Amino acid sequence: MAGGADGRTARLSDEDLELLARASEPSVTLIVHLPRASADGASTRTAQLSRGRPLVVGRDKPATMLVDDTSLSRRHALFELRDGEVYVEDLGSTNGTRVNGVAVTRQRVDPGDEILMGSVAATLHARLGSGAGAALALAVGGHDRFFQLLCFELDRARAARQGAALLMLQGARIDFEALGQRLRKIDRLGLYAPDIVEVLLPAVGDDEARALAAKLLEASGSATRSLRGALACYPSCATSPDGLLDACRAALQGDTLGLSVAAPAGARRGAAGASDDSDTPVVQSDAMRAVFELVDRVADADISVLIHGETGAGKELVASALHQRSRRVSGPLCALNCGAIPESLVESALFGHEKGAFTGATRDRAGVFEAAHGGTVFLDEIGELSASAQAALLRALESKRITRVGATQPLAVDVRVIAATHRDLRAMCEAGSFRADLLYRLDGITIAVPPLRERPRDIAPLAERFLRGAAHANQRAVDDIDADALRALRHYPWPGNVRELKNAIERAVVIARGSRVSLDDLPERVRIAAPGAPAARASAPATPAPDARPAASVPTLDALLDADVDFRARVQRYEADLIASALELCGYNQSETSRRLRIPLRTLISKIEQYDLKRR
Repeated sequence: MAGGADGRTARLSDEDLELLARASEPSVTLIVHLPRASADGASTRTAQLSRGRPLVVGRDKPATMLVDDTSLSRRHALFELRDGEVYVEDLGSTNGTRVNGVAVTRQRVDPGDEILMGSVAATLHARLGSGAGAALALAVGGHDRFFQLLCFELDRARAARQGAALLMLQGARIDFEALGQRLRKIDRLGLYAPDIVEVLLPAVGDDEARALAAKLLEASGSATRSLRGALACYPSCATSPDGLLDACRAALQGDTLGLSVAAPAGARRGAAGASDDSDTPVVQSDAMRAVFELVDRVADADISVLIHGETGAGKELVASALHQRSRRVSGPLCALNCGAIPESLVESALFGHEKGAFTGATRDRAGVFEAAHGGTVFLDEIGELSASAQAALLRALESKRITRVGATQPLAVDVRVIAATHRDLRAMCEAGSFRADLLYRLDGITIAVPPLRERPRDIAPLAERFLRGAAHANQRAVDDIDADALRALRHYPWPGNVRELKNAIERAVVIARGSRVSLDDLPERVRIAAPGAPAARASAPATPAPDARPAASVPTLDALLDADVDFRARVQRYEADLIASALELCGYNQSETSRRLRIPLRTLISKIEQYDLKRR
């Protein structure tokens, strides 16, 4: 049985997951605000929403909540509590149902949303339960909601220059009562799989995260001592949500009980962080064929290479291919994620340090340039370097010599430098945040890695590769992806690119009930991208507002490639049209648009200003 307030240990088997979800749900009340007081003087109608018991609001029977208002249809809208989330569905009403001003067919609704049925308004009120159920209710909505929280927290941590961490706990028996008592108020829980709990630890440094993770692991497994835990810290282990999930899963796949801490960024998959699924890249699309044709042409030269692409698109794989196909292949490939190193330690990471050079320098240590002598240095997220580190790197590139922190004698180094970034370095140069002379040194050849949405032919083979790897690592007999799931994978825009696809497939393999990954095993954000998905249709307004500008259409890839403009202009055009379309669909509600596009609200506001997308 699932544990409750009596402190009994919860067993998260497949059979008990339904009971656990039921125990974790909040108490949700629907309040319908009457346009005029009823005969008994009441100004509202209220109803408790229960799992498995949909509530129908309408003007007459067979509706279960009757509201005497002519703007309502007999059966106007259905409210349903499912998996900790509330959904509203319009039942073909005459005057429609709107959420935050947007006409919907079926839509998830949250406390605070404005729900309008005809001219009748409604709101939701939620209250958490107690005991183990309350602990799980901190993450109502399961992994999809947890992932949104993780994205938000990393964005906040980046802006505040703070740390954060992701903890995964795996075991057949987890004491949720004890775990809930040890959580801080700002921590959040989610269910990654039937036997895996994920915990978001905001505002913690690496050392504090390790100590807190150890306490949570001890508390949640105190009855059996049979749990495994994996901890990944931001920014030292990864700098993106998908990167943290990837690092945690890798650390969790060992057989050792207790807590495993993910290795620093760049050290988990060999020196360069290349994918461990296979050394052979997936090159099915014309776009990736062009990339690797360029790799073959420049691999054997010593010229510096700058790789540009979105986070998770595969820049590390291209860097690895450049090294493996070069005459330096017998030498080392050493990587450094510039965004994952504290500013005070960047020069030490690049060039090494002498014992006693600073507090904590207890021994001599080589940096990546010295360690890569005769081989290749891969500097990921080069746009994150501070001004002082940029100056030091420029000196090293010009002189081919480095000096350890705390030393006086320079060392000659023979390395080829490959750098990567998702930032627009030329725009940063114009803004004064990146040195133009350093860019000229790094930008001998530029290789642009296209995002996954621009190479849909690569999606299926990548998904199949990740499926095989995840099935082997998790000892699951899952060997196929059904047609509906593949269709959704091909239509989803993958803002997190290949890394997001890998995470989606690996979790699907873990939670799949049969030998095939089905549509239901994919994240909600992927499922609603499938053609004809109800949630996808629900977003379109039935009739546009009188003052709404014509809906923008996102250009096809063919149209973009045929246009006589450079790459940056193509990207900006696509981005502007995508944001304009999303704003239209969300009724110019910026918060909802930010959530749907999975970008920070302040970034969206900045883009609206940049592209002049304000509502006319």
